[in-house]
Amino acid sequence: MAMITVQCEAYSLTLFDWNFGYSWYGAGVPVYQWAEIIGFSGLSAATLLGNLPLYFAWKSRRHRRGIIILASVVVVFGLLNAGGLWLKQRLPQPDATIKTLFVQGNIGSSEKLAAELGRGFEWEIVRRYFALTDQALHAAKVKIDFVMWPETAFPGLLGADFKFNDLPLALENYLRERRLTLITGAYGYDRQTRLITNSLFVLDDNGAIVPPHYSKSILLAFGEYIPGEQWFPQIRHWLPQTGHFARGAGPTELLRWNGYKMGPQICYESLFPRFSRSLAQLGAQFIVNATNDS
Repeated sequence: MAMITVQCEAYSLTLFDWNFGYSWYGAGVPVYQWAEIIGFSGLSAATLLGNLPLYFAWKSRRHRRGIIILASVVVVFGLLNAGGLWLKQRLPQPDATIKTLFVQGNIGSSEKLAAELGRGFEWEIVRRYFALTDQALHAAKVKIDFVMWPETAFPGLLGADFKFNDLPLALENYLRERRLTLITGAYGYDRQTRLITNSLFVLDDNGAIVPPHYSKSILLAFGEYIPGEQWFPQIRHWLPQTGHFARGAGPTELLRWNGYKMGPQICYESLFPRFSRSLAQLGAQFIVNATNDS
């Protein structure tokens, strides 16, 4: 049953890629550093299989054998944590630092949906982000390299085709007046499919978009697309509320600004090791992840 559980966890289809390895990371237990060697999925499999000796220890709890098995598990777990601390210590220190200001507006899902459907709230959302950013800049004691807003925080279309629209012009003026660089989630447009994209843009301290921008490529099923819709378009009529986004090209380009080479990803794309590894192979100095938990 332990092996069946491991296989089911590894190969069953889920909306979010998740496993027990992330639990060690979330708890801050040093054993999670072994993911560097065996990956979080390997760490999860080891966690599940580690229940076997605990089961045998419980079955033999009235005998010396059970005590020995339990003690062995405790010792091995202690050694793995010691090894995790050693793995952490051998990581190289960064050769430079950046000072980033993160701003997450408390925008509810109903407000977000109303803005997406063109029923108002766009300006309210923008004003709220402007005010929160100003408040945080005023409180900051150091010079900020760039500000970051989350996934789809900007409630309008960004790109060369839309730079004279009211919302992008307001954003451009805001950044220029404060000499502020911004990385923000926003909506883009894919000319080939004529669909909206969930994208990440860099805007310099003049408010101009720095190419290229990144569009999310691992879309959320039943949130950003409907599986099988390309073969059965009728599904769209049954689920009209589901988003309909174009898919980006994946980890093929880096965001660039002021000499920085940044690996872009949006939301749960960070859960896929190959994605982050591909960004590293492209030469990313660090990764920026935009997530919106509204």
